[in-house]
Amino acid sequence: MAALLGISMLFGLGGCAGNNPPALNPEPIEGGTVTNKTDYDAPKEIQSREITEFDTTFVSYTRWKTDDRDHRFHFTVKADADGTLIASEEELGVSRPADEALLSAVQEVIERNGLTAMNGVYRVTAGVDPDFGEGGMTVRYASGETLRFTDNNNPYALWSEELYDVFAAWFADRGEDALYPPAEGSRLESVLIRLIDGDSAVSYGPVNVPAEQAVDGETHLFRKEIESPEGNTSACVLFPEDFYETVAGIIEQYQLERRYDFSRFNHNSNSFDQHDLGYFGMGSMGPADGEADSEELSLTLHLKYESGKRINIDTRKESEIEAFRPLLSELSDYFDSLA
Repeated sequence: MAALLGISMLFGLGGCAGNNPPALNPEPIEGGTVTNKTDYDAPKEIQSREITEFDTTFVSYTRWKTDDRDHRFHFTVKADADGTLIASEEELGVSRPADEALLSAVQEVIERNGLTAMNGVYRVTAGVDPDFGEGGMTVRYASGETLRFTDNNNPYALWSEELYDVFAAWFADRGEDALYPPAEGSRLESVLIRLIDGDSAVSYGPVNVPAEQAVDGETHLFRKEIESPEGNTSACVLFPEDFYETVAGIIEQYQLERRYDFSRFNHNSNSFDQHDLGYFGMGSMGPADGEADSEELSLTLHLKYESGKRINIDTRKESEIEAFRPLLSELSDYFDSLA
């Protein structure tokens, strides 16, 4: 850890800043009358898995679709005049013909989150904050079975987050990415990487050198440093004019910014502490898996944009670091080509 702090100070990159998610408010603002029209006899098991109609409305504080963080979503799958099932996000007005891949993924979310146990629930509170107001789901199946529930919305619910992920990815695969928030619009202006792997380490980043070490009169240079049992080496080179544009283009291919922003909330602790625990949305594991910090691996990846936005990744989780390797490999190939 001392090594990580040392390299950050060397390259002149300070602590974390900005990009805060909505404040955690686990309870809705006090409301008024509770309306309870729950059908307690509604079946809690549904045999069919073949969805013929779907409708859900929710607010999710862990997902958003615009620059101003619009967290409200209304997803539907319903037949058009020709009987073709059409999947839509009604808030944006985007739609595509539904397919088995989408319907199966939606059904998996329903099953994984045990939503059939909510069948028949109708319980809403008047006068609460709109984000905690009426929400729910209606699903009709080919068998004639129906799943329907209406309840006060939980903006931190895992099932709504997972449904968003299903629909957003499905639409994006079909050329419609409006469900994803726009990428950072300002220029990348700083990048720092340090990977410790066993008894070796490699670091890349900006450094200010004394005048006697200047290259073509420039003292703000890009530095590569390798530390290993065989010895340490370092090299400083000029920044190419298109350096940050090239780096940003590589990073964008891996949706790092969106994964970072969408991975803050920890459903295990019901708080925004997932980054503190070393998880950043790249790997397949999370806090609930009980993964210990690695004794051999450590990754620092810090990015800063002209807007002030920062992506600060510090992790010792092997599952995350292994998932980062394709991105790190592309970046290191580019960096190594400069020296």
